[in-house]
Amino acid sequence: MEPPGDNRCYRERNTADRIGHRLPDFRTGCLDAESRHSYRRRTSVEPNNGRRLATLEMMREEIIPNSPFTAFLGTEISTCADGEAELVVPIRKDLTQHHGFAHGAVVGCVADNACAWAAASVVGDVVTTEYKLHLLAPAVGEKLIGRGRVIKSSSRLVIAAADVFTATGGKEKQVATMLATIMPI
Repeated sequence: MEPPGDNRCYRERNTADRIGHRLPDFRTGCLDAESRHSYRRRTSVEPNNGRRLATLEMMREEIIPNSPFTAFLGTEISTCADGEAELVVPIRKDLTQHHGFAHGAVVGCVADNACAWAAASVVGDVVTTEYKLHLLAPAVGEKLIGRGRVIKSSSRLVIAAADVFTATGGKEKQVATMLATIMPI
């Protein structure tokens, strides 16, 4: 016998119970308060889950030397802790496009590394699953500076943002911004 009211909710929960699953249905809101609480408790796992977190020393000694493209760029890292990362790439002639600006792929790499390394300082080893890069101005200067920060992290995904600046004679100019989704592996 079905209870009065929204029978769809009862049927979906009853079917899941019969096959041995107690799945939440967020389309119909078919979880009572106790079930919602236990579901949240099961899914809010400690972000690093016992993984080895990235540190400044690890990045300098292990990660950058073993990442050929990052090493080719001449990447130097100055911060990697507590959900923040900062790195510097000198702008060389071989990293520019035909107008003399740092190539967009290099700017994107700096932003991606800043996001990923900030995330790695919170959840351990990661890969980027997607990003949106906004190129705001031509990247003209002596070096690119990427500053990444974690916006939100969980055991499955990390949302991070980065800003990329050019620096010439101590003066900085923002040239790009990125929002990225990072996945712990």
